Amino acid sequence: MPLFFQAPRIFRILPWLLLPLFSAPVLAVKVSGLYQSEVPVAGQEAEQRNEAIIQALSLVLTKVSGSRSIANRPELAGALAQAPRYVQQYRYRLDDSRESAPEAQPQRYLEVAFDPRAVDNLLRQHRLPVWGDNRPGGLVWLGEQGRGGRRLLGSEDNAWTLLAESARARGLALITPLMDLEDQARLQVADLWGDFESNIRQASLRYGSDYILTGRLEAVSATLWRSSWRLYQGEQVAAWNNDGGGREELLRQGVAYAADLLASRYAPAASDSGLSRLRLRVAGISDFRDFTAVERFLVSQSGVERVDLDAAEAEAATFLLQVRGAQSLEQGLGLGGLLSPDEAVAEGGPLADLYYRLR
Repeated sequence: MPLFFQAPRIFRILPWLLLPLFSAPVLAVKVSGLYQSEVPVAGQEAEQRNEAIIQALSLVLTKVSGSRSIANRPELAGALAQAPRYVQQYRYRLDDSRESAPEAQPQRYLEVAFDPRAVDNLLRQHRLPVWGDNRPGGLVWLGEQGRGGRRLLGSEDNAWTLLAESARARGLALITPLMDLEDQARLQVADLWGDFESNIRQASLRYGSDYILTGRLEAVSATLWRSSWRLYQGEQVAAWNNDGGGREELLRQGVAYAADLLASRYAPAASDSGLSRLRLRVAGISDFRDFTAVERFLVSQSGVERVDLDAAEAEAATFLLQVRGAQSLEQGLGLGGLLSPDEAVAEGGPLADLYYRLR
């Protein structure tokens, strides 16, 4: 299933998730394919297959941990050398759509699916981060400056395909704007180049994304391109610049930095203190369906090792959580639009470390 979305006309976000247009809920995406990878392989000999499986596991570790350098960690060298032990299944695929060189031999690929539990345990065993499949969805605005001036990139531009490939390799779920009359009226080229945050945020409201990523690409010369990026999430704004030899390189670098930044927020490395225990009280739970929805949501959070019911009230429940990284837990609880911080906690009420309410 693709991790890069362009919603159908009127409101294109996710084909399986219909979101109310005017309430602008927080979007969270259950990302699939984190434990699968496809790599080119020279042949079907055992040695060739094992080399490809090592490469595939390296790519999967990057997606699951959120770290692009994870495969270079010395403590994982032994596991990578024994990568076939983590394989659930694999199959070969021939790609004969080589239009540029029709006389060439079809490229053979190896599609590998790894055991999710074994991969997670490998990372946790070495106190390395595990980023769960409940991940933030981000809206992307792109602009380009060339000889013809500055312009916002529409959905027909191949930059989106390049961005999608980079996002898929990092397990990011990105949203393409419609660039319809409403978008064109709300966001101007000058807004993107001037980093006019208020206008950018206002134009993005209809998509209800967890964060906004903006990128400006500039062709300085035939061999030099420059880019400027901004990532808006809540009250946080991060900015960075890249230089490269072409737009593909800049798009890849922009996505890589954004993925690094998000991973640091949602899947930080384990602390030396290990697991911590937190009590989370959720108000607004009126029936078993509400309780089940909250419990499943908590289990899906990165860093949550165990969820137990600690206390039940008429319209609330307190959960006892064993977590790795309380800060990343609070980041994750903000996804999906299911829970919101409970500001109306009565003095002398039930004791907890975190107070939330079912929306």
